[in-house]
Amino acid sequence: MKRLSEIFKFSKKDKELAMIKSDLKNTEALIDLLRQQGHDHINHIQTVTSMLILEEVEVAKEYLQGIANNYRFTGHFLRLGNPSLTALVNTKKELANQKGIEFIVEKYCRVNLKNITPWDIASIIGNLLENAIEYILTHNHLPQRIYFHLEHREKLDGYIFKITNPYEENGENVDDFFTQGVSTKASSGRGYGLSIVKDLVEQYKGKIQVYKNGDNITFEVELRD
Repeated sequence: MKRLSEIFKFSKKDKELAMIKSDLKNTEALIDLLRQQGHDHINHIQTVTSMLILEEVEVAKEYLQGIANNYRFTGHFLRLGNPSLTALVNTKKELANQKGIEFIVEKYCRVNLKNITPWDIASIIGNLLENAIEYILTHNHLPQRIYFHLEHREKLDGYIFKITNPYEENGENVDDFFTQGVSTKASSGRGYGLSIVKDLVEQYKGKIQVYKNGDNITFEVELRD
């Protein structure tokens, strides 16, 4: 019994460590993104200033128009009410776009989940988005897109999150994805994310399911207020 207790203790520590690494990765990604955008803004300002000094007004106008068009495409900011969730989803959305993945927002709303800590909601949704992005990148023959869906349901008195991506059928049992050590991704040592998500969702009395829908796979999370 003591041996089993020690194994369970180490297993829990492994999950906690994986969760911390995931949160740290999300934070680093946000910092890198903000730093990169800062450098981009400085470069654009310097370029336009040089054009104006050289009296290349029309060229400067075209340059600024190109920047504006680009920011309209990638810069749509999702305001989700929850600061941690807002920062996370927008960071993942921008990173996906930079990697050539189309991040399609089907529906979204403002979230008010008072009973869930900010870091836990970030871990739940962050792991699912990271899982989808990495799967797409390692299966580049599939359509490079991700679908994000968030809605409030009054009858449920809570929220439904859906993250969908193209999926290649290979005989796997999708219910096994939540088993520790099993991963949907090609790289080894990545099988903790979905197990962590399931544990966190159940900790808050929520529900999580995964199902195939045509050529796509969807992870659906239900969290109550």
